[in-house]
Amino acid sequence: MANEPFVMVFSADSDQSKRKDADPERVFERIVKEKPHRYVFGGDGPYEVEGKTWIKLIDKHGLRPIIKLVQGNHDCDESESEQTEKDIEAEFDYLKKTPEINPSEEEWEKTKWIHSWQDKNAFFIAMNTQDNDIIDKRNQYNWVVKQLEFAKKKKTEGTVDWIFAIMHKPWYTLKTKSGKPPLKEMRSIFQPLFDKAEVDFVLSGHNHNFQAWLPMVHDATPKFSKSPDGAYDFSKPHGQFYFVNGAGGHEINNFKEKWNKNKKVIFADQSDFCYTLFKIDGKNCDVLTKDTKGNTLFSIKETK
Repeated sequence: MANEPFVMVFSADSDQSKRKDADPERVFERIVKEKPHRYVFGGDGPYEVEGKTWIKLIDKHGLRPIIKLVQGNHDCDESESEQTEKDIEAEFDYLKKTPEINPSEEEWEKTKWIHSWQDKNAFFIAMNTQDNDIIDKRNQYNWVVKQLEFAKKKKTEGTVDWIFAIMHKPWYTLKTKSGKPPLKEMRSIFQPLFDKAEVDFVLSGHNHNFQAWLPMVHDATPKFSKSPDGAYDFSKPHGQFYFVNGAGGHEINNFKEKWNKNKKVIFADQSDFCYTLFKIDGKNCDVLTKDTKGNTLFSIKETK
């Protein structure tokens, strides 16, 4: 392995406007100071009917070479415009590709913005919750199955230790005043696959706050072991950590419930714009969520 940890940063839901309650630049500035090797953006960038201004914001902070994107509802015509999607695709050509197509089923969604990659000993699967067929076992499902099989093979070969899945809309979320529910149908289809492949982290945005959920397997069942030092021992059977971080600079959504009353939630924050760091050093991974002053709001450790 490398002499230094591989650093990945995750955030979602930024903005390109100058509205009073938005401040994505503070988040980007802090992310750059962390000197990450990879920045995974969980969707909803521009919040406007065009995406060129947001791309300029990414370039202003020098993030283009390390960024990977997933699609949110504010990156396309669900909440904005087709032009927003086209502007972003024009700058990141891989987003235009449809890697899984069944030519005998022309009515199936030809899903774009789905892609996978490996950084060091971490494998990433970027999914698209904007897919009209997302709750059906069609093109995206078939593609995800293949990615998980590939990641499992890499694990067997010893070149992958950590598996991440990233999507915009969350499978698990606390109730918020914005009224954005979890995608329960989607998790009923995909989570058993994630359990079998031993996926470690599922990252999403959409709700504009931060939430950390215990490692869970299908049907929201917590499953994990801890080492004597308090680290999560992922060398033993475990579920996936579910992190929601849509506090990337657009606004904050307050909770409609007390997060510490939910026994499956480790921590939640509705006060700060923030980003989440993953520092991977071989079979060890430190996770830290920090605010825009660099203060650590939340941290945990995992081992393999």
